[in-house]
Amino acid sequence: MLKYSPNSALNEMIAEMKAAPKEGRIEILSRLAFRFGQLAKAGSVEKSDYRPLIQAAISAGLPIEDVRQTFNSGFEAGREAPATSDAEIVNLVTASEIIPESIDWLWEGWLAAGKMHLIGGTPGTGKTTICLSLAAIISSGGKWPDGSQAEAGSVIIWSGEDDPKDTLVPRLMASGADCGRVHFVESVSSSKGKREFDPAKDIEPLHRRLLEVGDVHLLIVDPIVSAILGDSHKNAEVRRGLQPLVDLTELLRCALLGVTHFSKNTSGRNPVERLTGSLAFAAQARIVMVVSKKDKDDGSVEQILCRAKSNIGSDSGGFKYEVRQSALKEYPQIFASAIQWGEAIEGTAQEILTDAEDNEEEQSVLQDAKDYLNEILLSGDLPWSEISSGARPFQISDRTLKRAKTALGIGHKKKGDRWYWSLPEQLRQTDSTAPTKNLGALGPLEGSPVNDDCKANAPTVPTEPRKTLEHLKARRAVSIGKRLNEIFNRGIKEMVVH
Repeated sequence: MLKYSPNSALNEMIAEMKAAPKEGRIEILSRLAFRFGQLAKAGSVEKSDYRPLIQAAISAGLPIEDVRQTFNSGFEAGREAPATSDAEIVNLVTASEIIPESIDWLWEGWLAAGKMHLIGGTPGTGKTTICLSLAAIISSGGKWPDGSQAEAGSVIIWSGEDDPKDTLVPRLMASGADCGRVHFVESVSSSKGKREFDPAKDIEPLHRRLLEVGDVHLLIVDPIVSAILGDSHKNAEVRRGLQPLVDLTELLRCALLGVTHFSKNTSGRNPVERLTGSLAFAAQARIVMVVSKKDKDDGSVEQILCRAKSNIGSDSGGFKYEVRQSALKEYPQIFASAIQWGEAIEGTAQEILTDAEDNEEEQSVLQDAKDYLNEILLSGDLPWSEISSGARPFQISDRTLKRAKTALGIGHKKKGDRWYWSLPEQLRQTDSTAPTKNLGALGPLEGSPVNDDCKANAPTVPTEPRKTLEHLKARRAVSIGKRLNEIFNRGIKEMVVH
């Protein structure tokens, strides 16, 4: 908060009086006395505060009697003047009167007291779980991802998307929170009964309640768009809706953390511009954090929290993290996710997101190419020209086909004047003999033999591979279902082990 003298307006008048030219001193004193009378009427100054102004006029060379008469006349006129909008006074504060303050960091560079923050990203990247991890660190006085110590305090959470009982509290417990210091905003009670809390209009009663809680360090609003009563895509309405929350944050000296999402089809753009709704959300926030998810070559997933914007510190760098599931010690039948923080990383949010999204798209296309080659070559060798032309309807490039060939270990040999590709024997046996489990809901494909495993095996590739494109689509549907079942079964096993 800015700190300045309560008599700043009087100080300005004194300075003006001292600098007044000789010829216009009486007129200036009369005008200043009129203004002083208006300030006194408004309660901004006491009449006894006039002495420094009188002394300035006398020091400027005006006779004492002239000063007394001019001041009294102007003062009474100002005090008796009607209080109209035209008489409103804009108060100024000089820079020399402002006492500088350092940023009051909860987590240096990432969370600041009295400031608004945003965290955004695509669905499934763990935004809410990250917020709960930060809440756990604050409530328990734990350590931040960079290893620094957090000061313990209370946390307030309003969530319009997740249930505290089956989602939020289990995640807090899995994150090591002191749940006695975490409070959920539930409802509003009055003589008229109880109703749901609305962050767009219930800030004042929330303020009163939080003063009773005391020691509030963090306020989480998920999603932040719920604080907007009007159109969340209009700058003026967003600023108007956010201002009460921002004011509350300043009064409580806590950090405000709002959760938002990325708009669809915005890959490659500035991360701040990708946030859903008006740009006023990001403009109002002092720090904007974003999350990304990157599929690695070994099949694991790398997730990163990074800064996309900061008006009060560095706007680059971040931390790796993993979202892990585990059973709660107190309730072993309940599994909940928590954040496992990793190493710090360098780079801008734009670079990190672009790398992750390019990699995700690249891996998806490469997998399509692998599936295509697996299916098209299953019944026999094919010439490169037919493999290439057959891949075009699937929008798979020659370059990607060759990368998939290397990844699968596909061989090639020349027959006449044409090069033929062939699956390794191991892949051919695996694909032709592997049963497809738990896929009965798909129903048997036409012409497929029935077995006891799942009602239907994957259909065999026709004897003429060059005519298999339509058949491949059906085969790929089964293949994708097979992979999903494998992932599901593996997840069940891991849960049982843990």
